[in-house]
Amino acid sequence: KRDWLHIDDTHLALPGIDVLSLNNHWLDKEDQPKLVWIPDGINRPAVTDAQFDWLDGKLAEHDDRPALLAIHAPLRGVPARLNAERATIDVPVTSYTQPLSALLDRHPRLRLVLSGHSHVCFTEHIGSRIESSTAAFTESPCDVRLIDVAPGLITVRTDALDPPGIRTMDQSRAWVGGDDGDRTFSIGT
Repeated sequence: KRDWLHIDDTHLALPGIDVLSLNNHWLDKEDQPKLVWIPDGINRPAVTDAQFDWLDGKLAEHDDRPALLAIHAPLRGVPARLNAERATIDVPVTSYTQPLSALLDRHPRLRLVLSGHSHVCFTEHIGSRIESSTAAFTESPCDVRLIDVAPGLITVRTDALDPPGIRTMDQSRAWVGGDDGDRTFSIGT
């Protein structure tokens, strides 16, 4: 059981949608839990048993309402179609992805999963949900997501702010911004 550290996860019941925020943890090379990712360390994303139970319970409520989940670590690697290496990179460990994906698959009301850890904008259609990762807000092009929830439809648009004073985009890494379909998409609720 991994119930070692905890920051409260959040449920916001907004008009037309439930927004859930789950704070994934990190395991270091000795399987010690960390609340933050350690640069140059061996870090594996993890979710505690209590968090699984919390998320499962929240998703089981109000199954007539669509839900959105925000979590730092994505459930997929950066697809080969985007990156310079032409191979899937930054693939999260299966001990994180498999149980979490199985839980999400049991709840079709979950329509959208937002993440960001990889600093790359990419979007994957997984059954009836979309899993979308956003490039970093603090690095060029300084992406932000605008999410519109209307009856029967969630629309997501990614805008680049490119504020003055932020270093300019390294053109050899322009792929981090994703393709048009990664940046703007809709999903029915």
